[in-house]
Amino acid sequence: KMSWTSIDGALVHVSVGPNGELWGVNGNDQIWYRQSFSASWESVDGLLRQIDIGPSGLVAGVNASDEVFIRENTFQNPGKGTSWRKLDGALIHVSVGPSGELWGVNAAKEVWFRANVNGNWEKSDGGLERCTVAPDGTVYGVNINDQIWYKSGLHGSWQSMDGLLISVAAGSDGSIWGCNAAHEVFFRANVNSGWNKLDGLLKQINVGSGGHVWGVNAANQIWFRQ
Repeated sequence: KMSWTSIDGALVHVSVGPNGELWGVNGNDQIWYRQSFSASWESVDGLLRQIDIGPSGLVAGVNASDEVFIRENTFQNPGKGTSWRKLDGALIHVSVGPSGELWGVNAAKEVWFRANVNGNWEKSDGGLERCTVAPDGTVYGVNINDQIWYKSGLHGSWQSMDGLLISVAAGSDGSIWGCNAAHEVFFRANVNSGWNKLDGLLKQINVGSGGHVWGVNAANQIWFRQ
């Protein structure tokens, strides 16, 4: 039976990469990297409010001023990278897709897409509070009313999903994970199945393309499911 296990450290946001590597930020916007579950946390330069690592290894994040950054030399090269590069645009939340594409949400809840780090931002329809990109490129998001939406690519149509979540994540097997405003944790095998409530309490959840499930709770403790 799968169960939650905690590790050392304190984070407000955690993201897991294709090989189980972890990136996170704490309550002071400090950035932390961990090569694997069995490694130790390493401090990384810079300050970010939210961070995400995509299936390709590319790391992106936003700071308290809504500035957007990517970590140089992480694309198709999962690891600590070398330095932060500021992109144009202003976002409160960013997520990295399988080909290095970026999806993000700004303070006006507008949804934006960028085909790659060297591309241009294109506005999508819809309005979201947070978003995440699945390893197959499907983008999932939750809006200000905790309603759940998903679509395939920039030109897909938004589909609604039952349930209410504040954080959503998607695995490479089509599974969807989330937590609600009461920090209850839910899982569904795919978009067509139903939600199953799991044990544990989390305020944020993330699933890596390798199937690793991680999250943080209200006390900023870090948990993974195995």
